[in-house]
Amino acid sequence: MIRGKLANLSRRIVNRLSTPRLSLWRTLYVNFRFLPFKQAKKLPIYIYGKTRIVQREAFCLNIKTDELRRGMILIGAYGEGACGNGGETELNLVGGTICFNFKDKKGSIRIARGTSILVFGGGYLEIQEGVFINMQCNITASTKVIICHDSRFGPQAQLHDTSFHYITDENGDVRRSNDSVVIGHHCVFGNRVTVSKGVTLPPFTIVGQNSLVTKNVVDKPYCLIAGSPARLLRTGVQRIFIDNEYPVYKYFQDNREAKTVNLSDLGIRYSFDEPE
Repeated sequence: MIRGKLANLSRRIVNRLSTPRLSLWRTLYVNFRFLPFKQAKKLPIYIYGKTRIVQREAFCLNIKTDELRRGMILIGAYGEGACGNGGETELNLVGGTICFNFKDKKGSIRIARGTSILVFGGGYLEIQEGVFINMQCNITASTKVIICHDSRFGPQAQLHDTSFHYITDENGDVRRSNDSVVIGHHCVFGNRVTVSKGVTLPPFTIVGQNSLVTKNVVDKPYCLIAGSPARLLRTGVQRIFIDNEYPVYKYFQDNREAKTVNLSDLGIRYSFDEPE
């Protein structure tokens, strides 16, 4: 009995130590430094753990919503998957705008620890409700980056709208080094995916792990792309999100030899209608 209590206590201690804790002074600083007082006093942004905040030029942070709630935006929070403890979260606000856009009053935004966000040169970064950015991701906005609602990024994914440097040809011509990036809603990224400048992904796109997306591969939703460079692998597929994921998981746990299962047999309704 004593051994069992000690085991439970040790598990609670380990879980507490491994979970990033809310940083009160960083939370107060970000809210009251970048938001209007009427918004800041409701503390819509929670900052967790070791989050480094750098501001060098004029910077703007906006929250578009009909109803502010405490902790509707979590930065430096817990992540998912096996990629270490995540490390230090960085917000490099060199100059530009970050907009957290909420259309659904119940939605939230979670940016896991170890993620680095760089906004510079007047860049614009918009993150919509329901977006989950996992640990150790890197996002750069020097022109315009839009991540639409309910998209999910696996660990160590990268999203850059710039190549950072310029290249000249033998005639002395130099091309622009940045171009906007748009991620449609309900897109899903595997771990270590890299998306380069000028890419637009339709809604419900699945990007396989370790993929490099350098151009527009598909122009319709419900596609699976993967590879380096990425190419179309399948059409008519979509990620099963959390609401319906557990029954599928439970079925395969209980039926170890099963290779497939139909969602209708599990009582799950699904649709491939044209997304809004």
